[in-house]
Parts: sequence; structure tokens; C-alpha cells
Amino acid sequence: MEASARRALSPPDFERMNLPKEFWRAKVHGVPEAVRPTVERYLLRIREMTEKGIGLFIHGDPGVGKTSIAALAVKEARSRGYTALFIGVWELRESMRSRMMFEENVSIQERCREVDVLVLDALAPEDASEMFVNQKFLKDLVSWRRSHQKVTIITSRIEPPTLKTTMRELFDSTVGALVLMPVKGENQKLRRHDEFVREVFGER
Repeated sequence: MEASARRALSPPDFERMNLPKEFWRAKVHGVPEAVRPTVERYLLRIREMTEKGIGLFIHGDPGVGKTSIAALAVKEARSRGYTALFIGVWELRESMRSRMMFEENVSIQERCREVDVLVLDALAPEDASEMFVNQKFLKDLVSWRRSHQKVTIITSRIEPPTLKTTMRELFDSTVGALVLMPVKGENQKLRRHDEFVREVFGER
């Protein structure tokens, strides 16, 4: 689709993208310095990335900012007029179990196939063997989106060599569609926890 000029996003935009509220205000300066230039380049070229279907496999330790990077991508895409959906793999699994609809006559899995930019957050090892969302489902989804040049972004604690061993079909489907983006840095969740402790108890 032809993207429009950049515009400010509103709460209805965030809600339709299913973006968790804690990431509505995510900013590039919150991204670890080592990967910030790469993230900035991806965001600046989001129109080209979307038109070519160039996605990301963002991997790293817990709390280093993987989900924030993915949130920045869907926000930038949406601000340019593209459709976007952010969904945790566990959330996708539960929505399929309960047959939840995205909207009337559109299922969650159909929405995952059709949006211009899809984020699958927090891919875990157990997702290879689940009944509803399993390796085959994810492989088929990523493969279909790749063949239609749609951007898929996956975040995970799983390192690529482990993914290749434990989820070979899914790994193979990402080749040519997702660029590996390792993220390293301090655990931002622990830092935020320390800030909350200070808010509650004062300086200790």
C-alpha cells in the first residue's frame, strides 16, 4: 500500500494495534546504545522495509529492550499509514483457544496474516509443542507473510543457534524474511523495579 505522511498516533491507534499501554510512550533513547543506530536506521527506512517485507528477529536476555524495539517499529509503521498488530505468542495462543475475534468476521489469526507489520512478542521454547500455536503454525504464518512481502518482527530470548536446533522449520521460514538483531544491555525491568522501590520507600 502507499503510505501517507507521518502523523501523530492516538489512543485508538494503539488499541487497534493491541500495543500494551506501557509501550505507548516508548522512545528510541530508551534503546540500548549498542543497537540504537541500527534501530534508528530501520525506523527511518520503515517505508522501504515495509514495501520489501524486511522484518526482524530480535533476541537477547530478559529486560534488555527487545519488546520496546518491536513497539517502536509498529508505532512508526502505523504513523506512516500502514496497518500493524502487536501480539504476544502466548496471547495469540489463548485467543485461538477461546476463538476470540479481532473484529466481526475477522479472526485473530486472519488479522495476523493480513496486517502490513506484525509483531510476535516473546517466542518461547514451549511454543514448538503447543496444540494451538506451534512450530508448524508459526512457520506457515511467517512463510505466508514472507511470500506476500509483509513485515514480521519476532522477539525472543532464544538465541538463533538454539532456534535452529529446536525449531528448525520456523528458523528456515525466517531466512530471507527476518534480519537477526541481537540486543545486549542491562535489565531495564530490574532498573524500573528499583525506581518503584524508591518511589514507595524513599531513598534507602
